[in-house]
Amino acid sequence: GREVRSPDSGSRMGQLVLRVAGEGELIERLRKIETYLRENFQYSLMTDNRRNLDPLENFLFEEKRGHCEFFATAGALMARELGVESRVAYGWAGGKYFENDKMFLFRAREAHAWVELKLEGYGWVLMEPTPPIVLGNGLPRVADVGEKLPTPEEFLEEEEAMFAKKSDHTKGWALGLAGGFGAAAVMLCFLRVRRREEAREGFDFPLGKGRESGYFAAWRKALGKRGFGNAGAQTLKRQVAKLTSAPEFAKELVRYHYAVRYEGRPVDVKRERLIEKEIEKWEG
Repeated sequence: GREVRSPDSGSRMGQLVLRVAGEGELIERLRKIETYLRENFQYSLMTDNRRNLDPLENFLFEEKRGHCEFFATAGALMARELGVESRVAYGWAGGKYFENDKMFLFRAREAHAWVELKLEGYGWVLMEPTPPIVLGNGLPRVADVGEKLPTPEEFLEEEEAMFAKKSDHTKGWALGLAGGFGAAAVMLCFLRVRRREEAREGFDFPLGKGRESGYFAAWRKALGKRGFGNAGAQTLKRQVAKLTSAPEFAKELVRYHYAVRYEGRPVDVKRERLIEKEIEKWEG
């Protein structure tokens, strides 16, 4: 089988993986990483980051709390330290199925992120670093007999009524969820169950699309052309910091990327295109 890479002992992430994963079989080491994140970090949609650290650095080494996207990103990057190909997947945990309408109903609070690892002999497998208590059983439910599928208008009224009963702190959590997953996470999502032959093509799944959008894909491509193709296990801030001479647009790139991904700021398509053009010029 493929040789397992030794973590970079010179990096803070590498040192953490060395300490957490220890020695032994690859799968066992990955399980140790999963367990470490589940048992030593607190799930929260609210973070302070008072030292203005890289969000992932703040999560792993400072506050040790965050929403599921932090858990998933940490798990994926820690796995990469062992040489394992990984990705963060976005979707839903739970949902309710309405038999009469052949529809699934997913709510904002059921949006979720997890890790997928590519293991030799297995293909892509699931890694779930988010504490289980947060997810409940994570299983879809079947609507009661006679229960009607709410219309989008009825759903929004129900959600507004629910948030009106909650404290300001809980409302902040709801806004945090929107920041973690983007606008698609706070909308009613109906997934129609397709006929068997159509299902082979997969669902038209909106959540998570564009997470590695044009400008970010262009950035990764440019790094590869400039000899930094192994930067995938590093955060964006660290990638920029390691450049001998960072381009002028780098600060804007970092500012925009973290504002949208971690602070809940709206996507600005025009701004993204400008950043992408600057990256392409730098790539040469």
